[in-house]
Amino acid sequence: IIIFTLVIFIFTGIFRHFQLERLKNFFVVESKKSYIKDRFDVAESLFRFGPEKYDESELIFENILGKEPGRFEVYPFLGSIYSYKNEYSKLINLWNQALRYFPEKEVVFINLGKSYYEAGDYRNALIVWNKIKNNKTAQELIDVVNRNRKILK
Repeated sequence: IIIFTLVIFIFTGIFRHFQLERLKNFFVVESKKSYIKDRFDVAESLFRFGPEKYDESELIFENILGKEPGRFEVYPFLGSIYSYKNEYSKLINLWNQALRYFPEKEVVFINLGKSYYEAGDYRNALIVWNKIKNNKTAQELIDVVNRNRKILK
């Protein structure tokens, strides 16, 4: 009976330990989600104040993507900031990163192509847009680039 009681006591202690660890992990994950959402809300609010708050907003958005690069809603905000600041290499890298996480989203291809276009790299812009040339917006952008190239010749 003593051995049986000891085994039950040990088993119960181990079981409680695992339950507490699972509960602790749950709260850590939930707290992280809440923290990221709160940070996103702050960055979005700063962004909406306009260019004078872009630097602060940029730091927060970059921090969020550093922790959770799969948060699609961050990419358009950060892309707008990089575009405004004419930071084309950052803009291109951003949308290439988005493409790794969201290869099914045509808007990522559109924005990556626009990033190349803004940087003056029309060849790569066309390459990207031609990957989704059945998309109406992509086709319109391809047509604009081709028309402009004919005019410049």
